[in-house]
Amino acid sequence: MDADTLSGQINDCLARMKDAWDRGDATAYAECFSPDAVYVIFVGTTYIGRRDITECHEALFAKFAKGTTMFLTVLDMRFHGPDTATVLTSGDAAKRAPRPGRGKVQTYTFHRGTDGWTCVSFQNTKRNVLMERTSFLFDRRFRPILQRAI
Repeated sequence: MDADTLSGQINDCLARMKDAWDRGDATAYAECFSPDAVYVIFVGTTYIGRRDITECHEALFAKFAKGTTMFLTVLDMRFHGPDTATVLTSGDAAKRAPRPGRGKVQTYTFHRGTDGWTCVSFQNTKRNVLMERTSFLFDRRFRPILQRAI
């Protein structure tokens, strides 16, 4: 299978996640993850498995994330063989889109099994723009290479 087809399949999975999130459907959202997935939120809380992911999102959609939309921009997608991919995204879940450069950063690891692609690991990190900029002032090597020309 070629890279464009594989990328399309991963993008389809991300679209299913977004659709489930936007509908506030915790069960459908968790179905995008493997039964034993590891899910780490931006405060460091770690959920293991689809049941854990479902239950925390039921609570989340009932309160803090009620009526939110998932905003997601794929920054990088890499395949490590035909059945494993890592995806780096920027975005957030909110009632309106985050300002450019202000969203969270997420890393997904996808695996293709007999039932198709599922996310086996997710890490969500909240950016601290002030700390990031401060570190860049101390030593330019803290700034990622692709941003040094900016």
